[in-house]
Amino acid sequence: MSLGTPLTLLLILLTLAATCGGTAGPTAAPATPPALLIVLGNEPLDDQTPTVDMIARVTLAVKYQQQHPGTLLLFTGGATAGKVSEAAMMWHLAQSQGVAESSVRLEKKANSTRQNAEFTAPMVQAMVPAPRPIYIVSKADHLNWALPLFQAYPVFKDAQPLACAMDRQASIDQMQEYLRQHDNPRVRERLQKMEAEIKGVD
Repeated sequence: MSLGTPLTLLLILLTLAATCGGTAGPTAAPATPPALLIVLGNEPLDDQTPTVDMIARVTLAVKYQQQHPGTLLLFTGGATAGKVSEAAMMWHLAQSQGVAESSVRLEKKANSTRQNAEFTAPMVQAMVPAPRPIYIVSKADHLNWALPLFQAYPVFKDAQPLACAMDRQASIDQMQEYLRQHDNPRVRERLQKMEAEIKGVD
């Protein structure tokens, strides 16, 4: 018995597929969790002049993102030398190196490393899918005591350090050069503490 024309046969097959619950096509693959780099701010010399230390941190984060597409960058730091937050200043540095705004998150209130951890923890907790791995970016001697502050929060328990190459003398040289052109008591005091090798000053 003939089933009719090819068009009729096609209609019959489509009807049977719908009736019998035919497949709806390939299932979407689950989203791959992105890596996350939390870049800790560093007090700028003024609200337009980042330190060489801040630049080194941002440059390392951008390089990592270039090598690992999809990585998110979270810049953390409040306004510590004027009206511009450290986070915003780092974002401008990253943007100048080609980073897309869609891959950046900003935390603009923290005024200490302890607050960097406290204020970024809920931001990361809310991210879906949860980012993995998570790196904390700063210079090595900062990370030695900063990382435990982060790991005290469950969301950061597996966070890892990512240290930028930073020469203390480079920071001193930058401040000395800056003070030749600017009368800034805050930077002068900071330089004196660095030259005296007072721990925790950068």
